Amino acid sequence: MFHAPSGRQWVSNFDRYQFSPTPDSPSATTTLATLTALNSTTTGGGSLPLSLANGADLRDGADTVTVRYDKPRSRAASDSHLTLRLGSRDGAKSVDIPLDYTGSGWGTLATTTARLDPGVFRGVQDVYADFASGTQTAAQPYVGNIHSLTLTRSSDTPVGFDATAFRAGSGGGLKSEPAGWSGAGSATDLGGTYDGAWLDYGDVDFGDVPRNTVTLTYVNNSARCGAGSAVQLYLDSFDAAHPGTPYATVPLPVTGTAWSAGGTTSLTLPTPLTGAHTVHLRLTTHPDASHPYVANLGRITFGHADTPAATDASALRAAIDRYAHLSGDADRYDTIDFGVFRRELAAARALIDADGATQLDVGTRTRTLHLAAGQLIPLPRLRLEDLVATASALDKARYTDASWQTFTTALAGARSAAGDDTATDATLTARYEALDRALAALTTKPRTAPAAPDAVSATASGTSVTVAWAAPADTGGSPVTGYRVALGDHQVDIHDPDSRATTFTRLPAGRSYTARVQAVNRIGASRPSAATAPVASGGGTPQKPTVTGVTTDGHHVRVTWRAAGDGGFPLVGYTVALDDGTTAHLPGTADTALLTTPSGAKAHTATVTALTLAGTSDGTAPTAPTPATAAPDAADPAYEPTPFPAGTLNAAYASDEWPATGDGTDYFDRLLSGFDDLHSDILGAPANVPHGTPPTAENDEIALRVNNAATQKEVDRAETDATHSATVSLADGLGSRLAGSTPTP
Repeated sequence: MFHAPSGRQWVSNFDRYQFSPTPDSPSATTTLATLTALNSTTTGGGSLPLSLANGADLRDGADTVTVRYDKPRSRAASDSHLTLRLGSRDGAKSVDIPLDYTGSGWGTLATTTARLDPGVFRGVQDVYADFASGTQTAAQPYVGNIHSLTLTRSSDTPVGFDATAFRAGSGGGLKSEPAGWSGAGSATDLGGTYDGAWLDYGDVDFGDVPRNTVTLTYVNNSARCGAGSAVQLYLDSFDAAHPGTPYATVPLPVTGTAWSAGGTTSLTLPTPLTGAHTVHLRLTTHPDASHPYVANLGRITFGHADTPAATDASALRAAIDRYAHLSGDADRYDTIDFGVFRRELAAARALIDADGATQLDVGTRTRTLHLAAGQLIPLPRLRLEDLVATASALDKARYTDASWQTFTTALAGARSAAGDDTATDATLTARYEALDRALAALTTKPRTAPAAPDAVSATASGTSVTVAWAAPADTGGSPVTGYRVALGDHQVDIHDPDSRATTFTRLPAGRSYTARVQAVNRIGASRPSAATAPVASGGGTPQKPTVTGVTTDGHHVRVTWRAAGDGGFPLVGYTVALDDGTTAHLPGTADTALLTTPSGAKAHTATVTALTLAGTSDGTAPTAPTPATAAPDAADPAYEPTPFPAGTLNAAYASDEWPATGDGTDYFDRLLSGFDDLHSDILGAPANVPHGTPPTAENDEIALRVNNAATQKEVDRAETDATHSATVSLADGLGSRLAGSTPTP
């Protein structure tokens, strides 16, 4: 499972996974104490040593301390380091722990380790951490944030000491100074070295585990150090005047041209070391006036390295023997691929002849040789595979049948040869040439006008008809540039190849039309498409709506529907009828109705009828009202119907009294009670009439128009008002208008 950092898309590119051919032998490490701020007894207010007391039991001795810390380059001094003291805050310094920078700002943690003397760091101890720096400034005042110190003991931990920890020496210019390079392993280094200088480190206990390597950290500055610098190691006895033959000599190669360029060098000892030995170091070089120094030394470490197992190179030898014969076939392969193969074969042969090759080196070289040889594909096969890929992408529709048949035969033969791993170069070449000839012989069809468009349809809506189509299946070899659309005797040219519909408007009502469409390209126009089914423009009655739901809840029934075609005229309204005769009239924008039925049935069926000026969806044409008395035609636009007599509307009233009434009652009470003397052509009787009966009274026609224009909210309000008396409903409607018009007595 791969995890990318936040805000990053990629993790890395991976070539392969390699398991080590030799087993990993982890050292037996025991953690003796982990010290954090929780273990501390005082912090000294930021100016005193940090006490990590409470009696850490180091038992038989700790040989390593690991520090987990945060030291940002922006706020910490460059030479800040940690010193551990035992017994008291002013106790003798036991170890210096250099702290490299961890990042540019706070929050980046790192660990560093330092070697301890188990003979000193043993038993129950009070440990004091002292933070030190000599280069702090106002901008970089800190040492770092220390998160924990872990003291451990390992059975095969390397034995080492700082180069500055000598007990005696030859004097002269030898000195201890701050380490000026990263990776020194010590906060100080031994400077002022010179040819013939010597140092006595006293007795060193190498333990029971054989130590067969020695490693030094150092700086060999070529600008100031002599040639051939080295450190000679003497054990148990040393005479400065007559040093004799050293136990081992560690060369110190040049690390750079400045004292900040450090390095590490290691040497396998002649015989492994165990137990206690007196250790002396003697420094040698070939100095001159400009190059007087040997090197600056950081730390000397004695460790144990397992003798590597014998390397098995049989697989690499077999691979070399297997592919050696290919080295003479340069003309048969791609130049670059063959160059890679030749390079890997030469590297494999060189590794076989080299001394000290590891099993991992041999395995890697064997793998790369196999890969390089596997990439060698004969040129005849490469050319054939490329030609097959090109030929497979061709479109049959562009070519004549005869030439295409010959071509497909050659392509089949080429594919068969390309898929045969045993095919010879001669066979591959023959198939290539046959396919190449067939490709050259392909004859393209002449370009023609496109085929007729597909899926042509015509849909009427009022006095408009919309014609739609799909692109032709065959463009005739030339892109479609537009379409020609005919609707009866009307025609329009469309110069947009992506167009798929057009609408003809303001057509005469009641006429029947069929549509045809032609596709046009650079060659010409296609044959017309098949004529669509006839459609009529305008003049038709609406189509019957589809009832989508009838929900009964006690005496309430909710009916929903989906509108159908309007026949060319705007919808005026809908009539909703239940199976028990209950009806409701809704505006043309509605798609739901709430009806109240007295039957209380658990379920109902419903029909919905659409109404336009052309008639209803059940086929009924509009019927003109038949007045009981002569009256102006309601269809006359000059006629403005009203439920009140003209004499009442035009009457003049005194400003301080209500108009008189015929029976002497109060005018306002009379107004709220309605008018009993309105004729039947104005006020219809409050009675149910058969479904479909045209209205004859003016108030019924007004009510229908109001209902048809009402919103669902207004309909629900009207249903609520219907439960009250006429006086209450009328008062509710007039109350706000009359509230501010109190007459003067």
